[in-house]
Amino acid sequence: LIVYSYFHRAYGHSNYYLSLRNIRNYPMKDPMIVRECPNCGYINPDLSEDNGISMNFIKQLTDEFAFKSEYCNLFYKYYIMLMMLGKYSNAYKILIDSLEECDYLGDTQGALFCMMKMIKVYDMLESHNDNQKMIHLDSLRRLGLFSQTKAFAKEVVFSDVYLGDNIVSDVLKYQIYLADNYKDGLYTIKDMREWLNS
Repeated sequence: LIVYSYFHRAYGHSNYYLSLRNIRNYPMKDPMIVRECPNCGYINPDLSEDNGISMNFIKQLTDEFAFKSEYCNLFYKYYIMLMMLGKYSNAYKILIDSLEECDYLGDTQGALFCMMKMIKVYDMLESHNDNQKMIHLDSLRRLGLFSQTKAFAKEVVFSDVYLGDNIVSDVLKYQIYLADNYKDGLYTIKDMREWLNS
C-alpha cells in the first residue's frame, strides 16, 4: 500500500524524474551522512571511528574528477572509502545522493560521472530492490547505452507490489521509446504523460 501510494502521487503530480526519484527543488543542506575533519581531512559519519584507510590514497583517487558541489566532492571521497571497505550497498546510496544534487544543480558531467559509477556498483550488489532497478534503467539510457537500456527494460522483473500501478509499465514503454530515438536527457513523469497523451 505504501508503494502504491508513492506511485499514485508520482503519477498524479508528476513531480518525479523518470527514475521515480523525487524532483528536488532546493539545495542540499548540511548532510549528516558523513563528516570531514577540518584538520586532517579524514571522513566518516563518526570522526572518532578509525577505519584504517589512508586519506592520502583517497585524495589521489578523487583528484580525477571535481563536482560543482562541495557536498558531492565529499560524498565521492566517502564512496571510495565504502568501496574499499566492501560496503557496496552504502556506496550505491551515496552515489544516488550525489546524483540528486547534480541533477538539482544542472551539473550534467557530474551526473554522468555518478551514473557511470552506479552501473558498475549495481552489478556488485547481492540483490536489487525495485527502486534500484528503476534507477539503473534510467542511468543506462542517460549514459547513452541504448541497446542495454532496451534489453534491461524488456528483461527486468519487478515485485508484484511495484507493478500495482500502471506507471511502471508506462515508464518501461517510455524508456524504450527514448532509447529507440537515442534520447539521453533527463526526463520526468510529466514528460512521459505528455508523450502518452500525444
